[in-house]
Amino acid sequence: MLLSKNKSIYLSLITACFVLVGCKSTETSLSTTRMDRPEISSKPLDARLNVGAGQRSVIDLTDDTLQFFYTNQFNSDSTTFSISPEPVGADTAPFAKLSLSVAPRFEVSYGAHDDNKIALKYQFYGDTADKATAGNYSQALSLGFARYKDDAKGLSMTKYSTVDEEGRIISLESFKDFEQDTYTVDLAWIHGYRVNDNFLLYGGPYFIYGVLSGEQINTYDTVDVEENGAVTTGTAQANIDLDSNGNMLGLSVAGEYEFDFGLFLTLEFSAARIEWEGASATETNSALAIGYHF
Repeated sequence: MLLSKNKSIYLSLITACFVLVGCKSTETSLSTTRMDRPEISSKPLDARLNVGAGQRSVIDLTDDTLQFFYTNQFNSDSTTFSISPEPVGADTAPFAKLSLSVAPRFEVSYGAHDDNKIALKYQFYGDTADKATAGNYSQALSLGFARYKDDAKGLSMTKYSTVDEEGRIISLESFKDFEQDTYTVDLAWIHGYRVNDNFLLYGGPYFIYGVLSGEQINTYDTVDVEENGAVTTGTAQANIDLDSNGNMLGLSVAGEYEFDFGLFLTLEFSAARIEWEGASATETNSALAIGYHF
């Protein structure tokens, strides 16, 4: 195969590719946006809708660097490789959340924030939302389930060509296909204090556990054109097992001001420790929302 015959040449090509072009790693993410108030109405079908922008903690699953391809593609007889995850910071994405009381002190919600999340919440302490006044201290527990999905077909990673000292034109192009689903379970203990009739301060600890299932396929296409015009082509493939798991332990704090006509504004901050397959990081994120209480 062409790749195995010209390891040093194509290793040099890939080095140049990453220096000049760079690559986007396959990734997953966990939402640090909570917007989860502890006060729930005692009236059924009491609804709250909020939309805004918040952050998600991003984990690179594949280390798209020269060392990864050199080790896995050129120096191994195996065709399936494991991931090398690394938390890399946060992305900001729009979100929307609809919450609905279904019984006194019980609420269900659906949220979309680059994922889909359904949660159930129970307020076990303090006055309910329809009766709460200044000084009310409330507590609630929530349990949520979310799914984050990401995939791509034929995503170009590198494209490069050069002429070596023998006059040969050597070209390399690489692509990747991947598909992954990340399922998470989310537990939170929420505390709230009503500063006045319109302003609620709330937050608390939360824990997220996630399991990812997926696969990535890297394809390398090469063309070798000699001085006499002879053309040789080659293709190699590397399969990367994306299956992995991790968790996030965080603490959030938010301030919500609700006007007398139902409109409310919320600003939230959170700090979280994320761990994924041995890689870890601590991040501080934020979110901002506007909503309406029907």
